[in-house]
Amino acid sequence: MGIKTNDKELVSFDRHQIENFQEGISWKEGYYHVKLPWFPEKISQVPSNPFIALKVLDRTMEHLNRKGLLSKYEEVFDNQLNDGIIEEINVSPSDYDNYTWIPHRPVIRTDEQVTTKEYDKNRFCFFWKRGSKLVYYRYKTIVFGYTSSPFILNYVMKHHAKMYPEDKCREILENNFYVDNLIISGHNIDEIQELYSLCSSRMQEGGFTLRSWNSNSLELRKIMEAEGRLVEHNCIEEKVLGYRYYVYSDTLSLAPCSVELLLTLKEKFCLRSLNF
Repeated sequence: MGIKTNDKELVSFDRHQIENFQEGISWKEGYYHVKLPWFPEKISQVPSNPFIALKVLDRTMEHLNRKGLLSKYEEVFDNQLNDGIIEEINVSPSDYDNYTWIPHRPVIRTDEQVTTKEYDKNRFCFFWKRGSKLVYYRYKTIVFGYTSSPFILNYVMKHHAKMYPEDKCREILENNFYVDNLIISGHNIDEIQELYSLCSSRMQEGGFTLRSWNSNSLELRKIMEAEGRLVEHNCIEEKVLGYRYYVYSDTLSLAPCSVELLLTLKEKFCLRSLNF
């Protein structure tokens, strides 16, 4: 179940933001590049934070040294450099205010599928030290936790799906994603198998790897396992939009939850009266 919003119901500002974002999507060197959606009056007030970021860097390195984790932490940046997630940049101290510096945190994850455009990269910079040398990096991909990530993913995937003919696979890719979960159902196992393969290959062409597949069909699960795409956890259930789907029994149940009723005296009286 879900609530669909008609485009006509969108306020003019939202529509303008969506149109601007869609027009800014481009494909380059195997990745989608996007112009990040900002509130102009707010982003202009975001401070550069160089001195705060430098102080946090010193504290972070001291903490990691005490824990014996400095080399392991640095290894993360080495891997991200090799994977093209971050890049080293040359910055003069006099130009610090032209960049936005992110303070260090113990774990930083990224979305490796979508790359930001050049003018947005300078908003995701950070300091690091190689020995006594201060070095400068910036993220080329969208940093995990970025507020607009679900919006960006949704419209980039819709943009990608529109590159293909108007068939069943395109319809699924445009409408059956729930954030980063894809749901496909049907009565014909051959059709489902074909859609599974076609959806996987089309999304891969856009740099999106669909993984952790599962199915109530033993035949299809064997194919997924042979292709290295079958889900690897050992749970008997899959979590789908607040529900629990039991693959082997092909049943669905609500996720457990607790509801605390905060009732006024009047509401309690009415409730007791109804019980009679």
